[in-house]
Amino acid sequence: MRETPDIFPFLALGFLKNPFGTLTEPEWLAVTLLAPALTPLLEDATLNGVILGARGRGKSTSLRYLTAYWRAQGAHIVYERLAGGQHRYQTPTADLDQFALDEAQRLHVWESVRLFRETHTKRLIIGTHRDISCGFRWHRRRIITIQLERLASAERLAAILDRRLTMLALDHTPRVRFTPEAVAALWNRYGDNLRAMNDTLYGVFQRLDHDGGITANDLDG
Repeated sequence: MRETPDIFPFLALGFLKNPFGTLTEPEWLAVTLLAPALTPLLEDATLNGVILGARGRGKSTSLRYLTAYWRAQGAHIVYERLAGGQHRYQTPTADLDQFALDEAQRLHVWESVRLFRETHTKRLIIGTHRDISCGFRWHRRRIITIQLERLASAERLAAILDRRLTMLALDHTPRVRFTPEAVAALWNRYGDNLRAMNDTLYGVFQRLDHDGGITANDLDG
């Protein structure tokens, strides 16, 4: 996804750039609306976590948010994402307090064994498409498992979109809002697949020529 070279039209809408374009790491953290079900991980430092969800549902965003949050609290934590075809994690964990591993379903079985062995005294948070929480239970580790799809709703989608617009508006008071009809149309079309939805909304803002409410008609261009 590329930004248009001319960003000035977004100033007229109250944004420095397309709010659904490429974001910096601080911007990603600012717009992230952490699911309330993840709050126990923020409150209990002894709790491990498994964040479950299909592609585009917010696993990576949640893990990066948690990593940044704990790092700001002084924890020695590293986030690593396993790429496609990668079955072994690379992060040395000996000096870590916590380890956040994304796409953990890609680990070979013996790598999962190594992971639990090397992190047995550390907090471990994983993002995965497949539930591998049995490994935590086998090693008698306290765990919370969060299925992101079960948290999805049109109301939460509206809150996520509003936060994106608010945090990327020049004065944090967006002059552009999604109407309830637009939110309903997005929910009906994409459900909780935020990644696919983001591509559509990038195009919406590239051609948007008015402030006020974004309607269902605006979504179709």
